[in-house]
Amino acid sequence: MDLRLLACTQIIEQGGFSPKEVVAARTMRGIAYRLKGDIDRANADFDGAVTDLDSIIRRNSLDAEAFSLRGVAHRGRGHFKQAIADYDEAIRLDPRDMETFNSRCWARALLGTDLDVARADCDTALRLSNNAPNHLDSRGLVGLKQGKFAEAWTDYDMALQAVPGTADFLYGRGIAALRLGRAEEGNTDIREALRLNSNIARIFADHGMTP
Repeated sequence: MDLRLLACTQIIEQGGFSPKEVVAARTMRGIAYRLKGDIDRANADFDGAVTDLDSIIRRNSLDAEAFSLRGVAHRGRGHFKQAIADYDEAIRLDPRDMETFNSRCWARALLGTDLDVARADCDTALRLSNNAPNHLDSRGLVGLKQGKFAEAWTDYDMALQAVPGTADFLYGRGIAALRLGRAEEGNTDIREALRLNSNIARIFADHGMTP
């Protein structure tokens, strides 16, 4: 079990944490399982998180964080429209939550619709976060989906300048370079991304993107 799975499992099982901390750990563990390709365990965690968050929201319908977390769990389950609805409510309650803007951008990118709206959400997240690398990554995926390959390349490159050696950023930059006709450069990025994370091709294929 990798460190992220272990840390989340300890929070879930040991006790002494708030209900929201436990459900956040369950959601993050679901993401970790999905990235490893363990879909059954991922879905079990996402479903459990949604059930717990339903209860939290019934007790406090003004809890922006709970709506945002439930959006993440719905997104993990592939229920993108439900995720976006939860992000909408979270942003209504807390219009300066940069992570929820980024999450809504990401959900729309994965769904592959309203990509101009997705880009606007990413732009807002980037403005609020001063160009956080994971937000650049989200806008990079939007750029790939829109066919704006030069812009996507720039976003992934900026993310890599902030966090060198990140497989996701390298793979995205590699795809963008290939689409721009820069085969040697693109293939070099993709090979390095695969060396760093052998699952990265499957992850991007799940996002609807292949070299």
